[in-house]
Amino acid sequence: MKLDYADQTTGKVFGINMPAPIVERLNDKLAERAANELMHKTFLEASHEQGRALLAYTALENTMMLSALETICNRTAPLGDLRYSQIINAYAAAAAKRIERW
Repeated sequence: MKLDYADQTTGKVFGINMPAPIVERLNDKLAERAANELMHKTFLEASHEQGRALLAYTALENTMMLSALETICNRTAPLGDLRYSQIINAYAAAAAKRIERW
């Protein structure tokens, strides 16, 4: 059975005659390696996405708590209302940028 081999540096394709069982085993090994690489890549992408979701969840939760605190601060010391909003807006904007960069 003929097995085609492409040289990675030159790009030339060579045909090698080998017994069929050896070619089948090589093909099985190549398929197994490709499947393992795909699983590894999929796992990394899923982990990345989970990390991004955790960042988003935490940012939303923190922004919600800060907004609730802003309401309390506005009742307690209403003259600081603009500063409270600026602080929370700055936190939310920075958190959004961190999530985008992730």
